[in-house]
Parts: sequence; structure tokens; C-alpha cells
Amino acid sequence: MDELTKLCRNTAMITRVIDGEAVIMDPQNGKVMALNEVGSLIWELLDGTHNKKAILDEIIREFDVDREQAAVDLEDFLVVLRSKDLLA
Repeated sequence: MDELTKLCRNTAMITRVIDGEAVIMDPQNGKVMALNEVGSLIWELLDGTHNKKAILDEIIREFDVDREQAAVDLEDFLVVLRSKDLLA
């Protein structure tokens, strides 16, 4: 996936934010996934208007993390989301 491709979450998922953390439910199979603060930020930014670079920049602005490590962690997280059909 290209760094400039706009990323979008699967809008069929039901999302609630509880105490700053997103909880995602797949209504097709009833599975639930809870995200930590970083995952919740990423999920919110997967609105179809942000690309991977913009999301990475926002993570670095919000959290005290090394850019290289954040890039690896972001890519790993996107792989998990793809594997669970959470990305459109």
C-alpha cells in the first residue's frame, strides 16, 4: 500500500468510544475488538481523508514515539485491521 493512498475504515463496523478507547463490533459475525489510545486515534483517522503519512505524523504529534518505530507499528496495525476486514 502506497504511503499516499487515503485509508478508510470499513463503515459496516459499529464503533463506540468509551473512556477514550474505541470498541469495534463486526455485526456480521458478532466479534468485538477493543483498541488502546493509539489504535483509537488511528481508527478515527481512517476516515478516507488521511493517508499513511498523515496518520503517522499525527501519531508522532500526539505521542512521544520514535518515527521509525511508529511507522513499523502503524504498518503492523494496518495489517491486523486488513486481516479482520476492518479496512475498506
